[in-house]
Amino acid sequence: MNYAFYSILFLLVAAGSTLAQTGKVQDEQGQGVPSAVISVHAFQGMDTTYLTYTKSNAHGQFTIVLPAGSLKNVLIRVHAMSYAPTQLPAGQWVAPHTITLKSRPVQLGEVVITRPRPPVQIRGDTAGI
Repeated sequence: MNYAFYSILFLLVAAGSTLAQTGKVQDEQGQGVPSAVISVHAFQGMDTTYLTYTKSNAHGQFTIVLPAGSLKNVLIRVHAMSYAPTQLPAGQWVAPHTITLKSRPVQLGEVVITRPRPPVQIRGDTAGI
């Protein structure tokens, strides 16, 4: 009986010591940005400590779980392919969190394949139906 009580009490305390932040990453037209990386860093002076990260879903929505009380001296960084990265102090977040990224097209370099294609090998080990 005591074991079950203390186990449940521990789980409730552990669940209460985390803070889930939800929001959306969008572009300038208000469309969700899929696969954007949202990372959270604690800073003190010139030192920065990585806390956690998450990725946005196909609609740009995300949920990130932080330890309770960790929003003090915290910096949120958001980046995605073809968008300029952005960062903001956690104190600037207003629930629900909406982060707008500015478009920044990326021109990839040209790829040249110089190795010749290997000859096709036919083996008699396939079965026909």
